[in-house]
Amino acid sequence: MDLTEKWEGVLDSFLLSYSQILFSRDRWVGAMILAATTVHRDLFFFGLIAVCLTNGFALSLHLSKNAIKRGMFGYNGLLIGLAFPSLFKINAPLLVIFVMAVFATTLVTAALHAALGYYFNLPVLTLPFWL
Repeated sequence: MDLTEKWEGVLDSFLLSYSQILFSRDRWVGAMILAATTVHRDLFFFGLIAVCLTNGFALSLHLSKNAIKRGMFGYNGLLIGLAFPSLFKINAPLLVIFVMAVFATTLVTAALHAALGYYFNLPVLTLPFWL
């Protein structure tokens, strides 16, 4: 794997995490959502950090690189990253809780991905529609 393919994979995992919010698998949709978050500085930075932390944590756990590249782990972290600065005042304890929530979301997504895929052969995003 050369350097261009590696950076393309990182870009895919990042932008597709954004596009998964709208159940899309298109880089341009992810880029448009990313651009929309630039309107509010805190949303933009917390979203960026959340996606990076989620994808990094998923890689460190040796989870499916294909699922990471498709944004299947990053979208939940992104939702946490967009929610926290919207709902809470930013301070040091919030940052600690934010990082823990992003890591916990990655673990829960991995567990649901494994369980639903193994037992029912279903993707994780079908769970909200079940409920």
